[in-house]
Amino acid sequence: MKDKIFRLRLLLRKINNYTSTLVLAVTVFVITLAGIQTFYPEFKVENGQIRVLDQHFLALHLLITLLVSVLFFALLHFREREKEMLDAAARDSLTTLLTRSGFDDAVNRFLNGDQDQKSKAGFFLMLDIDDFKQINDVHGHDVGDQVLVTLALNMESVLGSDAIICRNGGDEFCAFLPGKDADRIKRLSSLDQVFSAKSKQYPFTVSIGYVEYPRQAQSETDALTKADLALYVVKQHDKNGFQQYHRWMKKSDRKRLGLTLREVADNLPVSFLICGMDEDKSILCANQDMISMMGCANLKDFLSYTDRKMERVIYPTDRPKVNMIVAQTVANVNRKSQRPEIMTFRLLTKDGRPLKVLAKGRLVRDPRDGLVFYVTILDMATDLLADQAVASKD
Repeated sequence: MKDKIFRLRLLLRKINNYTSTLVLAVTVFVITLAGIQTFYPEFKVENGQIRVLDQHFLALHLLITLLVSVLFFALLHFREREKEMLDAAARDSLTTLLTRSGFDDAVNRFLNGDQDQKSKAGFFLMLDIDDFKQINDVHGHDVGDQVLVTLALNMESVLGSDAIICRNGGDEFCAFLPGKDADRIKRLSSLDQVFSAKSKQYPFTVSIGYVEYPRQAQSETDALTKADLALYVVKQHDKNGFQQYHRWMKKSDRKRLGLTLREVADNLPVSFLICGMDEDKSILCANQDMISMMGCANLKDFLSYTDRKMERVIYPTDRPKVNMIVAQTVANVNRKSQRPEIMTFRLLTKDGRPLKVLAKGRLVRDPRDGLVFYVTILDMATDLLADQAVASKD
């Protein structure tokens, strides 16, 4: 629906441009013909009727008027095309928001305008889409583009017509809000935003950092740098929120986000598996310890061996037992105090060996993937040897 609205807006913009040009050309035709008739009249209007006075030059005058009008129309058209090309260069082709260079030009025009200094006050924003890479990886880049367009439309709607909005690149956006009204930032942050994929709707959220200008920043560059620092503070605190810049925020704070989720997962001293609770109980994620425990070389090898199905990880004779425990967990998912499930069973490694493990699982409800089962797995034989080694040292 929003994609149709987006295309309709582009069409209306073009129709409006061409209509304005045509109206001007018709106006020129009327004015030119009226001017010629003032000096060389060939007809006059009497009692609502047109009476021809001299037919000799009427056709010539009409032709001259038409040529002048066509020439004027052509000049307007080429000027409009030049304006469209310049505008296109300053706008993002996907969202039609300003590019960064177009944003800089628009902000500079506003801040260097004739209005008094108080009227130049406002807020600079930096924002991005939470877990946008996951949206692209799970649903595809076409859906990712849809999310970007949806956010662009929502930003224009919530932030208002006076806002200067830019797609900075990827899923990162920036904006300048003239005035003192920061409530629009809160409304954008709390807005329920959704995208569609495979006939289902999924929510998505944004993180926003902002700074007040000129009270907290001396220039656009300074303001966007500080808004970016505030944005990363939001990223450190569960995302999906907004934060104003404060003086205690430092560039060094961003280093805390240096570790990627993949690096964290692969370096945790425990094996874990994450599965969706769909019909196949699809494997959503596994870390390197889990992959190695199964005797696989890498994640691709692991997913190929298991066919992305949780039951392929479990030794065949132990599958009914595990399925029963999982089913009981699903039945109790809505209980207020849900305790983690602890179970022992055997894995079926890639080389066919049964491997006895201790597993601890928790079922959670995810807004994107529905019910998701998080499981940590310990190799009981390896851990027993480790415990014995520690005991012998003591």
